[in-house]
Amino acid sequence: MNKLRVFLAINLPKDVRTRLVAVQAELARTLPEKAIRWTAPEQLHLTLKFLGHLPEETVSRISAEAQPVCARSSTFHLTARSVGFFPGANRPRIVWVGIQGASLAQLQAELEQACCAITSQPPENRFKGHVTLGRIKSLTRAEGRELAKAAESDKTSEFGGWTVRTVELMQSHLSPQGSVYSVLKAFPLHPPKH
Repeated sequence: MNKLRVFLAINLPKDVRTRLVAVQAELARTLPEKAIRWTAPEQLHLTLKFLGHLPEETVSRISAEAQPVCARSSTFHLTARSVGFFPGANRPRIVWVGIQGASLAQLQAELEQACCAITSQPPENRFKGHVTLGRIKSLTRAEGRELAKAAESDKTSEFGGWTVRTVELMQSHLSPQGSVYSVLKAFPLHPPKH
């Protein structure tokens, strides 16, 4: 049975991606070249729900459930703001930029509920809107402190905003160079009523 590695996401507009690439370059100056695997510009996105490897039939059911959830949701504004680390600045494994917007948590929760009903995955109760800038491969404590210091100036920075008009069902193809993403289906949100 053919399985697809899929996730639901909001893709970023070009101007926001450009600003995030500048943040990556700024942070990269503080570290050895091989310390972090930076996310490629075309792969910068906000994951709403990672679904993993699913049979094509299940992916079709996810698509059928996600479409009406998105159709009920109005377009809304998001802002990319502040640099952070998972699990924290003391032992960073992932470097990210936060994504904030009033309707984001509700849309994510509704999609989460729709997907979990199909996949039997446990719901993710700690969603934090973010875009992964890079994954740390190896870092000394001193390098970690330098990275945290460099990110400190971006703690209150804004990197742009945009109106979300679609949610995409994405497929991730694994390759030796890393993951390559493609859009399987786009689910439009409806314009707000005036």
